[in-house]
Amino acid sequence: AVTLELGGETWDFYTSADTVAELLIAEGIPLEAEDAVQPPSDTRLEEGMTVRVDKARTVYLDVDGETQSVRTLATAPDAILREQGVTLEPYDVVLVDGTAYSADQLAAAKWDAPPLTLAVQRSAEVVVQDGAEERLIVTTTLTVAQALDALGLTLYVGDLITPPPETPVHDG
Repeated sequence: AVTLELGGETWDFYTSADTVAELLIAEGIPLEAEDAVQPPSDTRLEEGMTVRVDKARTVYLDVDGETQSVRTLATAPDAILREQGVTLEPYDVVLVDGTAYSADQLAAAKWDAPPLTLAVQRSAEVVVQDGAEERLIVTTTLTVAQALDALGLTLYVGDLITPPPETPVHDG
């Protein structure tokens, strides 16, 4: 008699399997490298033993223009980013399923459910020159037009914008 915990559900049943791995095979539970099993797969089954399987989830991660899917057991977005070796600068923004969070907000938030998508928007220092006025700003917007809009600048048809409004923003 063993207990199997999987995906928040628990089953008690009898088995003739000798090891945890044989039990999982007999019950049709495939494992992937990122999944966690306790006790380990090679452990011999004993009467009354509980076997817990935690299945990794897929998260779509967009960092520095590169999108990839990763499998993880982590639930908190900052933990997922750390696990993937992604570091955040102070002004970077992370979109968690489309909602923007600063690095501080991300670390302070409580996460009950794992995200489906994480997108890191890197911050950039940009000099905005408006006539004689020059301002250094830090922005996470993607284009010149979005950066100017975030500043609340009113633009007119006759204004000269260099580089063009659709230009991607980057440091400098």
